[in-house]
Amino acid sequence: METLKLNQQKALGFISANQGSNLDDIAAGAKLNRLVAVGSLKQLVDLKLVTIEEKDGKQLYTATGNIKPEKAKKTAEKPAAEKPEPEEKKEDKEPKLKAGKSKSGKDFSTYKFQGVEYKKGRLIHAMIAHYAQQHEPTLAELKDAFPADQIKPYGYGLFRPLSEAKTINTESGRTRFLTKDEEAVKLKGSRIAVTNQVTADLLERFLTHAKKHKLYVK
Repeated sequence: METLKLNQQKALGFISANQGSNLDDIAAGAKLNRLVAVGSLKQLVDLKLVTIEEKDGKQLYTATGNIKPEKAKKTAEKPAAEKPEPEEKKEDKEPKLKAGKSKSGKDFSTYKFQGVEYKKGRLIHAMIAHYAQQHEPTLAELKDAFPADQIKPYGYGLFRPLSEAKTINTESGRTRFLTKDEEAVKLKGSRIAVTNQVTADLLERFLTHAKKHKLYVK
Protein backbone atom coordinates (compact mmCIF):
# COMPACT_ATOMS: atom_id res chain seq x y z
CA MET A 1 0.00 0.00 0.00
CA GLU A 2 1.38 3.41 -0.94
CA THR A 3 2.42 5.53 2.05
CA LEU A 4 -0.15 8.24 2.78
CA LYS A 5 0.90 11.87 3.08
CA LEU A 6 -0.03 13.91 6.16
CA ASN A 7 -2.94 15.74 4.50
CA GLN A 8 -4.34 12.46 3.21
CA GLN A 9 -4.05 10.98 6.72
CA LYS A 10 -5.99 13.90 8.18
CA ALA A 11 -8.74 13.64 5.59
CA LEU A 12 -9.02 9.85 5.87
CA GLY A 13 -9.06 10.00 9.68
CA PHE A 14 -11.94 12.49 9.66
CA ILE A 15 -13.93 10.55 7.05
CA SER A 16 -13.50 7.27 8.96
CA ALA A 17 -15.01 8.88 12.05
CA ASN A 18 -17.67 10.79 10.07
CA GLN A 19 -18.80 8.58 7.20
CA GLY A 20 -20.76 10.38 4.48
CA SER A 21 -19.11 13.78 4.98
CA ASN A 22 -19.02 16.43 2.26
CA LEU A 23 -16.00 18.45 1.11
CA ASP A 24 -16.66 21.47 3.34
CA ASP A 25 -17.09 19.31 6.44
CA ILE A 26 -13.88 17.39 5.71
CA ALA A 27 -11.87 20.57 5.10
CA ALA A 28 -13.13 22.12 8.35
CA GLY A 29 -12.91 18.97 10.46
CA ALA A 30 -9.44 17.94 9.25
CA LYS A 31 -8.26 21.58 9.34
CA LEU A 32 -7.21 21.60 5.68
CA ASN A 33 -7.30 24.33 3.06
CA ARG A 34 -10.25 23.60 0.74
CA LEU A 35 -8.01 23.17 -2.32
CA VAL A 36 -5.66 20.89 -0.37
CA ALA A 37 -8.68 18.86 0.76
CA VAL A 38 -9.85 18.48 -2.86
CA GLY A 39 -6.45 17.14 -3.90
CA SER A 40 -6.18 14.81 -0.92
CA LEU A 41 -9.66 13.38 -1.53
CA LYS A 42 -8.90 12.76 -5.21
CA GLN A 43 -5.79 10.82 -4.23
CA LEU A 44 -7.70 8.81 -1.62
CA VAL A 45 -10.37 7.95 -4.21
CA ASP A 46 -7.64 6.91 -6.70
CA LEU A 47 -6.14 4.66 -3.99
CA LYS A 48 -9.62 3.18 -3.40
CA LEU A 49 -9.49 4.20 0.26
CA VAL A 50 -12.53 6.46 -0.14
CA THR A 51 -15.67 6.27 -2.28
CA ILE A 52 -17.92 9.09 -3.52
CA GLU A 53 -21.72 9.10 -3.43
CA GLU A 54 -23.90 11.81 -4.99
CA LYS A 55 -26.79 12.87 -2.71
CA ASP A 56 -28.97 15.98 -2.90
CA GLY A 57 -26.51 17.60 -5.29
CA LYS A 58 -23.55 17.04 -2.94
CA GLN A 59 -20.67 14.60 -3.14
CA LEU A 60 -20.41 12.56 0.07
CA TYR A 61 -17.23 10.68 0.96
CA THR A 62 -17.08 7.32 2.76
CA ALA A 63 -14.00 5.38 3.87
CA THR A 64 -13.75 1.87 2.37
CA GLY A 65 -11.91 0.38 5.35
CA ASN A 66 -9.05 -0.90 3.14
CA ILE A 67 -6.59 0.75 5.52
CA LYS A 68 -6.99 2.13 9.03
CA PRO A 69 -6.05 5.82 9.53
CA GLU A 70 -3.94 4.89 12.58
CA LYS A 71 -2.02 2.32 10.57
CA ALA A 72 -1.49 4.75 7.71
CA LYS A 73 -0.04 7.31 10.10
CA LYS A 74 2.41 4.79 11.59
CA THR A 75 3.52 3.75 8.10
CA ALA A 76 4.39 7.37 7.26
CA GLU A 77 6.21 8.06 10.53
CA LYS A 78 8.20 4.84 11.11
CA PRO A 79 10.86 3.11 9.00
CA ALA A 80 9.50 0.07 7.17
CA ALA A 81 11.82 -2.28 9.07
CA GLU A 82 10.61 -1.14 12.49
CA LYS A 83 7.92 -3.25 14.12
CA PRO A 84 4.72 -1.46 15.13
CA GLU A 85 4.21 -0.90 18.83
CA PRO A 86 2.10 -3.71 20.36
CA GLU A 87 -1.44 -2.58 21.13
CA GLU A 88 -1.22 -3.62 24.78
CA LYS A 89 1.47 -0.99 25.43
CA LYS A 90 -1.01 1.79 24.62
CA GLU A 91 -3.37 1.06 27.52
CA ASP A 92 -2.29 4.14 29.50
CA LYS A 93 -2.98 6.42 26.52
CA GLU A 94 -6.28 4.91 25.48
CA PRO A 95 -7.80 2.54 28.07
CA LYS A 96 -10.04 -0.04 26.44
CA LEU A 97 -12.21 -2.79 27.82
CA LYS A 98 -13.49 -4.15 24.55
CA ALA A 99 -12.37 -3.39 21.03
CA GLY A 100 -13.55 -4.24 17.58
CA LYS A 101 -13.94 -2.80 14.11
CA SER A 102 -16.37 -3.60 11.37
CA LYS A 103 -15.26 -4.39 7.83
CA SER A 104 -15.93 -0.75 6.96
CA GLY A 105 -13.35 0.35 9.56
CA LYS A 106 -15.83 1.67 12.14
CA ASP A 107 -14.50 1.65 15.69
CA PHE A 108 -16.68 -0.19 18.21
CA SER A 109 -14.29 0.11 21.16
CA THR A 110 -15.93 0.64 24.55
CA TYR A 111 -14.71 2.52 27.63
CA LYS A 112 -15.87 2.39 31.25
CA PHE A 113 -16.57 5.61 33.18
CA GLN A 114 -18.26 5.70 36.58
CA GLY A 115 -19.10 2.02 36.20
CA VAL A 116 -20.89 2.44 32.84
CA GLU A 117 -19.56 1.41 29.41
CA TYR A 118 -19.62 3.92 26.55
CA LYS A 119 -18.50 4.03 22.93
CA LYS A 120 -16.16 6.92 22.16
CA GLY A 121 -18.93 9.04 20.61
CA ARG A 122 -20.78 9.08 23.96
CA LEU A 123 -17.86 8.98 26.39
CA ILE A 124 -16.96 12.69 26.19
CA HIS A 125 -20.63 13.61 26.71
CA ALA A 126 -20.81 11.45 29.84
CA MET A 127 -17.61 12.91 31.30
CA ILE A 128 -18.60 16.54 30.65
CA ALA A 129 -22.09 15.90 32.07
CA HIS A 130 -20.52 14.41 35.21
CA TYR A 131 -18.15 17.37 35.59
CA ALA A 132 -21.03 19.84 35.16
CA GLN A 133 -23.11 18.05 37.78
CA GLN A 134 -20.23 18.07 40.27
CA HIS A 135 -19.06 21.68 39.75
CA GLU A 136 -22.08 23.57 38.30
CA PRO A 137 -19.90 25.79 36.05
CA THR A 138 -21.01 28.62 33.79
CA LEU A 139 -20.36 28.21 30.06
CA ALA A 140 -17.25 30.40 30.34
CA GLU A 141 -15.96 28.33 33.26
CA LEU A 142 -16.55 25.09 31.36
CA LYS A 143 -14.58 26.46 28.40
CA ASP A 144 -11.73 27.28 30.77
CA ALA A 145 -11.92 23.78 32.28
CA PHE A 146 -11.76 22.11 28.83
CA PRO A 147 -9.83 24.61 26.65
CA ALA A 148 -10.22 24.16 22.91
CA ASP A 149 -6.63 25.21 22.22
CA GLN A 150 -5.39 22.17 24.18
CA ILE A 151 -8.01 19.57 23.34
CA LYS A 152 -8.29 20.74 19.70
CA PRO A 153 -11.78 19.50 18.81
CA TYR A 154 -12.74 19.15 15.14
CA GLY A 155 -15.17 21.20 13.10
CA TYR A 156 -17.79 22.88 15.25
CA GLY A 157 -16.15 22.42 18.67
CA LEU A 158 -16.44 20.19 21.73
CA PHE A 159 -19.71 21.70 22.97
CA ARG A 160 -22.05 24.56 22.06
CA PRO A 161 -25.02 26.36 23.61
CA LEU A 162 -28.02 24.11 22.99
CA SER A 163 -29.77 26.48 20.56
CA GLU A 164 -26.60 26.89 18.45
CA ALA A 165 -26.05 23.14 18.36
CA LYS A 166 -29.61 22.52 17.15
CA THR A 167 -29.12 25.08 14.38
CA ILE A 168 -25.87 23.40 13.29
CA ASN A 169 -27.57 19.98 13.19
CA THR A 170 -30.43 21.38 11.11
CA GLU A 171 -28.31 23.37 8.65
CA SER A 172 -25.74 20.61 8.12
CA GLY A 173 -28.40 17.91 7.79
CA ARG A 174 -26.49 15.70 10.22
CA THR A 175 -26.45 15.04 13.95
CA ARG A 176 -23.19 16.64 15.03
CA PHE A 177 -24.28 17.44 18.60
CA LEU A 178 -26.39 15.50 21.12
CA THR A 179 -29.37 17.86 21.42
CA LYS A 180 -32.25 15.77 22.79
CA ASP A 181 -33.72 17.06 26.05
CA GLU A 182 -32.27 14.15 28.01
CA GLU A 183 -28.85 14.70 26.39
CA ALA A 184 -28.56 18.45 27.06
CA VAL A 185 -26.06 19.27 29.83
CA LYS A 186 -27.21 21.77 32.42
CA LEU A 187 -24.78 24.53 33.44
CA LYS A 188 -25.23 27.54 35.67
CA GLY A 189 -27.57 29.76 33.65
CA SER A 190 -27.63 27.75 30.42
CA ARG A 191 -27.69 24.36 28.75
CA ILE A 192 -25.21 22.97 26.23
CA ALA A 193 -25.00 20.13 23.73
CA VAL A 194 -21.84 18.01 23.46
CA THR A 195 -20.39 16.85 20.14
CA ASN A 196 -20.65 13.25 18.99
CA GLN A 197 -17.96 13.78 16.33
CA VAL A 198 -15.15 11.99 18.18
CA THR A 199 -12.05 10.46 16.63
CA ALA A 200 -9.47 8.33 18.43
CA ASP A 201 -6.97 11.23 18.40
CA LEU A 202 -9.49 13.69 19.84
CA LEU A 203 -10.52 11.23 22.55
CA GLU A 204 -6.88 10.69 23.53
CA ARG A 205 -6.32 14.44 23.92
CA PHE A 206 -9.55 14.82 25.91
CA LEU A 207 -8.76 11.94 28.28
CA THR A 208 -5.27 13.32 28.91
CA HIS A 209 -6.76 16.69 29.89
CA ALA A 210 -9.63 15.13 31.87
CA LYS A 211 -7.14 13.61 34.31
CA LYS A 212 -6.43 17.15 35.54
CA HIS A 213 -10.02 17.17 36.83
CA LYS A 214 -9.69 13.66 38.29
CA LEU A 215 -11.90 12.18 35.59
CA TYR A 216 -10.58 8.71 34.82
CA VAL A 217 -11.55 5.96 32.41
CA LYS A 218 -10.90 2.47 33.74
